[in-house]
Amino acid sequence: AEEEGEEEEEEEEEEEEESSEMSGSDEDGSWISWFCSLRGNEFFCEVDEDYIQDAFNLTGLNGLVPYYDYALDMVLYVEIPMEDSLTEEQQEIVESAAEMLYGLIHARYIVTNRGMHAMYEKYRTASFGRCPHVFCQGQPVLPVGLSDPATTPSTSFVHDVTDSTFPNPPGRPTSTGPTMAPPSPICF
Repeated sequence: AEEEGEEEEEEEEEEEEESSEMSGSDEDGSWISWFCSLRGNEFFCEVDEDYIQDAFNLTGLNGLVPYYDYALDMVLYVEIPMEDSLTEEQQEIVESAAEMLYGLIHARYIVTNRGMHAMYEKYRTASFGRCPHVFCQGQPVLPVGLSDPATTPSTSFVHDVTDSTFPNPPGRPTSTGPTMAPPSPICF
């Protein structure tokens, strides 16, 4: 009976955490800030909203993302009109699509001047972690996508060794390859 009670308490705590994560965007007003602050999304930098609002930067993404318009509105934190209410299932799809859309936008953004600067600042402060190799002496690493398939996880790249073969350490995010542009480490 005690084990069942403990399991129920753990489930309630997990549900509370999930609901607080989902409502986190309500508190600070920015879905992007909320999304980037989630555990596992440390490799993302915050994409400027004006970059996202420029239709040229989004060319071709509407065919890749389900519920594109709703997902874009979610990323930009635009209220959905009441007449466009979605079912709970559709809402889950839109949330997933918003994450996918942000990842694709992020991959394009980090190869722009502003995006490279944002990634460089995270690199400079070792936000992406440090190389585990002894001879690297704690050199900061960069996330890098080795290929475009969305199933390929990103890995860490060490500038001094020019090595991107080791996986991310335990507890570090494993973003998919397309969200981390392959050419980005070359720029640093």
